[in-house]
Amino acid sequence: MLWSRAYWEKLFYHGSKVIGKNIPFKERWRGLEVLANIIIGGILVGAAYQKVTGRRENPYDPLVLLAYEPGGLVLGTVEAIYDVYGNVIMASKGDKKALAACTTAFPHAADMFIPFYDYALRAIEASTDTKNIDVLALRKLRMLIDKEYKVRGGAYVVKRNALERWQYFLSGAGIDVTIKEREKKEKEEGKFPMKVKVPKGAKSIKTKFPIKVKIPEGAKSIW
Repeated sequence: MLWSRAYWEKLFYHGSKVIGKNIPFKERWRGLEVLANIIIGGILVGAAYQKVTGRRENPYDPLVLLAYEPGGLVLGTVEAIYDVYGNVIMASKGDKKALAACTTAFPHAADMFIPFYDYALRAIEASTDTKNIDVLALRKLRMLIDKEYKVRGGAYVVKRNALERWQYFLSGAGIDVTIKEREKKEKEEGKFPMKVKVPKGAKSIKTKFPIKVKIPEGAKSIW
């Protein structure tokens, strides 16, 4: 697959053959065919990418590509280094906002400078049904420094099936959006993706969902 920049370069290159002056008809027609193949092929490849990875955004949708932003490795590297250095300096002076920013600046810099960092991390997260464990570790460290700050541990746990684990490993957190929507739908429909132990003698229990569940007589657990 092509990067967004290369995609646009091919569109402009062959587009210039279609609308340029003094271009032979055969070459102009050939440029039009290539343009059509690039656009149609890009949409099809993007649809396959969505299916395999579980992401919703088609990376080769022409409308999505209009949002292309200029930049590059050098600019991104300087920005990542500045974020870490600047936030560490400000946090050392007691700036809580900078301390919070450090928990995302360090993982971003690590992803940029450590080979295969993101894939290794996603492999661990996919196998343990978690997400952003590097951010979680840093936020727990922040909790030791900032006594008023508390970590929401449940926010870093995601229940995935076997296919979703592979999709997460391949493409990251895009599939987690689909999982959240599925869980929300299950809650609304009264489906419970977990097993609940029933206290002895209890007639009803409250779950994490905002409803009350009646217990059949003699039941030891319910789904």
